Amino acid sequence: MQIVPTIFNNYAQGNVRPHSWGVRISFDKAFDDTTTFFTLDTSVLDGIDLLGPSDDNPLQAWDFYKYIDYTNRIVGMSWDRSLEFPFSVVSARADFELSNTDDYFTPNGGSPIQNYILPKRPVRLLSGFANTIIPQFVGLTQGMPEISQNPKTATFTALDFLTQIYELNIRNTIAMQDVRTDEVLANIFSQFGLAPAQYDLGKGRNVIPFLFFEAGQITAGEVIRSLMEAEMGMLWLSETGIIMFRERLEIVNTPVYTFDDNAIVDLQVSSDDQIINQINFTSELRAVQEYQSVYLKSDNNSLNVVPAGSTYIYQADLQDPCLTIETPTIGEVSSVSWFTASLPDGTNVSTGVTVASVNLRTNSFDVTFNNSNGFDVNISKMQLWGQPAKVYDKVKKTMNYQPSIDKYEVKPIPIDNNFLQSIEQMESLGITILDGYAEYASILDMEVKGNPALQLGDVIEVDYRQFDGQYRIIAMSNSLRDSKFTQNIKVRTYLPRSWFVLDSSTLDGVAVLAP
Repeated sequence: MQIVPTIFNNYAQGNVRPHSWGVRISFDKAFDDTTTFFTLDTSVLDGIDLLGPSDDNPLQAWDFYKYIDYTNRIVGMSWDRSLEFPFSVVSARADFELSNTDDYFTPNGGSPIQNYILPKRPVRLLSGFANTIIPQFVGLTQGMPEISQNPKTATFTALDFLTQIYELNIRNTIAMQDVRTDEVLANIFSQFGLAPAQYDLGKGRNVIPFLFFEAGQITAGEVIRSLMEAEMGMLWLSETGIIMFRERLEIVNTPVYTFDDNAIVDLQVSSDDQIINQINFTSELRAVQEYQSVYLKSDNNSLNVVPAGSTYIYQADLQDPCLTIETPTIGEVSSVSWFTASLPDGTNVSTGVTVASVNLRTNSFDVTFNNSNGFDVNISKMQLWGQPAKVYDKVKKTMNYQPSIDKYEVKPIPIDNNFLQSIEQMESLGITILDGYAEYASILDMEVKGNPALQLGDVIEVDYRQFDGQYRIIAMSNSLRDSKFTQNIKVRTYLPRSWFVLDSSTLDGVAVLAP
């Protein structure tokens, strides 16, 4: 729950609720004059200066755009977000309708901003009470506005910034060893120019012995969703614009808000079935090996010609992805990467041929050779040494919770995820899922006297007729129109666990051994 003054919550629960709201848009995508960007040889490394954005990247430094207030034009707005099941990569969506009686938002309509009425415009929505409005959404508009003539309005749709990142390809090849989920996320976010101040990553529980992603071959969303599945974690962009990651055993000890008869307008028991009593794991287990020969070319007759005074890219096909490969040097030497060059008649060439660059890919190692000689040469032999990540086992494991199966029949979920690299990791994740989802838990759909400070994942207290207990918010939808604020929340029964902590919990006490 966002931190707000006491009077804010009093307004939320009261009979008189002075709603306030705001819409701010950066149509020209100009940066605030106080923003400072990183300057080579001037800025301090890891200092406060931001990495300057590239022209094709609308994602960087969204907190630092210069936003213009269009609150006086609001006709209505809505925003929503929800958790996926049972792990979560959250996306938020917003729609807002603005008065357009003067064609201000009409493309090619003579507006002073007509050159900037384009997709991917940064936007912020705010909501609150009286003089206190708090952030609700930060993202980018999608497509062009929908222009209506009667009444004259312009309607925009926006998705949060994190959703935009999901759709982008990984920009730099990633090869990492023995890394936690949060460390991989930080690597991905840094590729898109995000500063550490723009994300808040809890310490992941899952450790991945090896991972490799080739630039341009997979989207950030595909990687992140697999990471969240293996972690059973939660990743979302907060209302204030900070990317948040929390691992699966984060515990909420006390509810942040209470809904009673006075605060609940309507309540329905949802028909959603979120029971899991069987988990079917599948994974290929890889381990990074010691340095060894990972490629050998010994055919003198193969045609790999480096033209005189030019370059040639040699593609060495790999049997396994590698964490690292040594750059080869000319001359045959044992236990290191090397290559030899020769004339077409087989005469050895020992000078003038160098490696200009290398590029490690998932299934190949590309070596760019430069030939400064005045004659063509062949790459006659080559050996590469590196650290391959070899599959040493393929695991299929099933975990059941029989008491639940006896009551509800088999409710399975498949998890085919190569980020789970040991039986122990599978068991840890499996126990956590079964602990939370093997038994029926009430899911309530409630229309409430809305409080804009509430956030997805908050634990609340419900005291309404026969419903009494703690629930976690798993979905929220909000709308403001005709000065009326409507909030619908979906909540799931929350059973707090006190996990055993070494050197802290009491032996044989109430704490449960963490999976």
